[in-house]
Amino acid sequence: MCMNSSGKKHWVYQRLSAIIIIPLLLIAIWLVIKYSISNFSDAISLVSSPLISIVILIYVPFGFFHMNLGIRTILEDYLDSHKRDGYLILNNVVCCFLAIAVILSIIKINLYI
Repeated sequence: MCMNSSGKKHWVYQRLSAIIIIPLLLIAIWLVIKYSISNFSDAISLVSSPLISIVILIYVPFGFFHMNLGIRTILEDYLDSHKRDGYLILNNVVCCFLAIAVILSIIKINLYI
């Protein structure tokens, strides 16, 4: 079976983003478990730490990129062409908006603490 260039790039991007986010996701799960009984001020102080902020700022773009690729695959496989284009645009807009919102929130927390 021959893969076209676009499909091959999509497959490679999805695998590379997964490889990047797996260790970051494990760190995030560990932090959630460790700080799950903490109060709000402890959570803010954790997020304002430089190392944790860097981990979050790396994880968020790759996580939303990976999510975008996965949703794109589902939309391309299960929607007919005249419905698909609008949903693909909506997928891009929502993923970009959420990633920017999280990144700006982390930056704001670090600037005001």
